[in-house]
Amino acid sequence: MFDLLWKKAILRKFARLQKEILTRQKKTSLLTDEELQKKAAILREKIRKSKDLDKYLVPVFTLVREVIHRKIGLLLFPTQVFGGIVLHYGNIAQMNTGEGKTLTALLPVCLNALSGKPVYVITVNEYLANRDWNLGKPIFDFFGITSGFNSNSHSSEEKKELYANSTVIYTIGSELGFDYLRNNLITRIEDKNNLRFTYALLDEVDSILIDESQNPLIISQRWGGDELAIKEKHQKSTYLAQQLVEKVDYKVDDKEKELWLTAKGIKRAETFYGIDDLFSFKHHETNFLLHNSLKAKHFYQNGVEYIVDYERKKIVIIDSLTGRLVPNRVYSSGIQQAVESKEGIPISPPSKSSAVITYQNFFRLFDKVAGMTGTAMTEAEEFRQVYGMEVIAIRPYKKLIRKDRDDLIFLDKKSKYQAIIQRIKKNEQTKKRPILVGSPSVDVSEYISTLLAKESIFHHKLNAVNHREEAQIIKRAGELGAVTISTNMAGRGTDIILTEESRKVGGLLVIGVERNFSRRIDNQLRGRAGRQGDSGESQFYVSLEDELIKNYQVREQITRIFQGNSLRELFRKPLSGKWFNMMVAEPQEMLRNAHASGRQYTLNYDLLINHQRKTIYSYRQKVLTSPNIFAMILRQKLTTNQSGSQQYLKSQLVREIDFSWANYLESLEKVRFLVHVRQWLPQDPPEAFFWETSGLFRITCRHIRKKMRQILLNSLPKSPTN
Repeated sequence: MFDLLWKKAILRKFARLQKEILTRQKKTSLLTDEELQKKAAILREKIRKSKDLDKYLVPVFTLVREVIHRKIGLLLFPTQVFGGIVLHYGNIAQMNTGEGKTLTALLPVCLNALSGKPVYVITVNEYLANRDWNLGKPIFDFFGITSGFNSNSHSSEEKKELYANSTVIYTIGSELGFDYLRNNLITRIEDKNNLRFTYALLDEVDSILIDESQNPLIISQRWGGDELAIKEKHQKSTYLAQQLVEKVDYKVDDKEKELWLTAKGIKRAETFYGIDDLFSFKHHETNFLLHNSLKAKHFYQNGVEYIVDYERKKIVIIDSLTGRLVPNRVYSSGIQQAVESKEGIPISPPSKSSAVITYQNFFRLFDKVAGMTGTAMTEAEEFRQVYGMEVIAIRPYKKLIRKDRDDLIFLDKKSKYQAIIQRIKKNEQTKKRPILVGSPSVDVSEYISTLLAKESIFHHKLNAVNHREEAQIIKRAGELGAVTISTNMAGRGTDIILTEESRKVGGLLVIGVERNFSRRIDNQLRGRAGRQGDSGESQFYVSLEDELIKNYQVREQITRIFQGNSLRELFRKPLSGKWFNMMVAEPQEMLRNAHASGRQYTLNYDLLINHQRKTIYSYRQKVLTSPNIFAMILRQKLTTNQSGSQQYLKSQLVREIDFSWANYLESLEKVRFLVHVRQWLPQDPPEAFFWETSGLFRITCRHIRKKMRQILLNSLPKSPTN
């Protein structure tokens, strides 16, 4: 009740601010460019002297709106002004596709940047970050706000200059996170980038803070070992895994993504390796490698979870929710090496994490975080609890008239694919309305492409294989007769703009090849149609063989309800209706709750580590900035002879800190596994993890101090002996 009253009061306040901004528009439009810049300069001086940025929202937003109108030719809608207010106050603005989120962001970005404190605008890929920066740069230049684009291709010198001289920086979340981690691995204080965590504005905020939240940002260092021996071990386990037969030698739980050997499989493995007990401690590595090889065989498929870059001889992971390639991500817990072995490409040497942080904790470093997306309301409670951000839905400027049809449910994939092709074929012969086909994986998109090619239907493919042409493909996707096959990426962040001819024949038709595990992803796909009051239509095609349906017994439910009817007879025509929609939505809701619990579980574990990380990084910073490390660590006065070696010694000391921290992070994974053996411990796993890691961290800190004292004592000149 209190939350509802609070939200109503906030919305009334935002509406009042919006009205004030809109009423000033006519008077502001009469000013010359020079007068606008003079007003902006006066406001900037006032803002930098004041501690209350909020009271300057109305005059600054009014100026920015007018400058956008003059430089870009678009006058922001009242809904965009409202969205900008939501973003300034550290909330999430849910805005439909085509409502102009990129321009909306310029309002709070300029206001916050006029304070002189850095503002980071974060999106899902570098193409969009660079595009949005170029769009906003004329506005920033007009107000005298320095800005830049942060790329993973920039050198350390370019990054240093960027962070030192730019107030507004457009970037992707992972690159900013890695820059933070790299900042805490430097050995000279002058190499540190000027990263200050004041205001972050996240485009596609649900993708970054929900979908990506459990994928930690990791900087690893490789450790030695016999590479030939490592390769042979993996190849041996891969060979055996390929020989083992599902349901005979091992069983699989697709729902839980887990598998285990049968008695027959265990015997075959022991015979193959020439050992007596596969599960004895001395053979734990063999067991681990075989288990991973089986997982790589069953759960990790080329074209679905990853693609093989044969030119560079490496695997590149495909994000399961967006369909985009994630070049910097690797599988953990030995899966990376198992997949590489399966694909016959060079096996990556095992590595040790030297710096780790999750998105959840990285964005907690900021004083204020805001976000925008078209699909956040389903996760509103999680945003409120974890990040303290309220999701506020912004009404579209023009009424949404898209028709979202009930799902069509088929007996099997074959009949479903045939129906999709027939619908596209019929459209080719009649209306020629543009069609976007959203598929769950690269494999499925390629298969549908093959079926269309057999029917001689011209089309474009947009998936992780040809993602470089994304912008051009999406640009043409709204033309009359255009057929675009896409993975979940669906040009997210880029509008599909209809031609006049396409509007006349009914607008964009979105066909979902199957329901995704997340309802938000389904909504994102639907949202490609019906932008800014355009006509449009969406419909999902579902089969009882789809993974979501198969894993959650929807087929069994239908069988129980229609007793006495054979499925083949029942599915002479596809089933459809609200009741069937609910049946499909139920497993999605179960998965949403399970994923939310998993994210909370990860957060609970990482909160303790986050505190320890801050302690280590703070101590590391003190070492690098200390004018006298001998006084700091040994409590001894600095001598002339020692001063010249301080920089060298500091680099040695921080390397020792990094090495010890890396060993500690490696130990955490073992502790996390062991605390789940409940019968060994009186506490719940999180509580046991807390006590185990607290003790281990104290030991690590004592070890660091001891090693640092040794390094410094060894550096002192020896006393002459008699």
